Amino acid sequence: MITNVSGVLKTYEVFKPDEKHLTAKSGKHEDLKDTVAISDKAQDYQNVRTALSNAPDVREDVVAAVRQKYASGKNIATASDIAEKLIEKI
Repeated sequence: MITNVSGVLKTYEVFKPDEKHLTAKSGKHEDLKDTVAISDKAQDYQNVRTALSNAPDVREDVVAAVRQKYASGKNIATASDIAEKLIEKI
């Protein structure tokens, strides 16, 4: 809750958005502008994110090969085969 409205108005007067400020280096009145600097790490993250968004969610070549094997009835792995392979890797 704001209890001191005059204090808020005084603050607004000091920091007007359109006000020109005196810069320390030149001693002249110049418009100050906001700048944004993005770190190298953030740029790398953005590049990876863009590459991942362009990559397909499903590898169609792998899916097509599995579908072909399934349709032919050859080399179909059973649940026990998969379980054995998982246990071997542990």
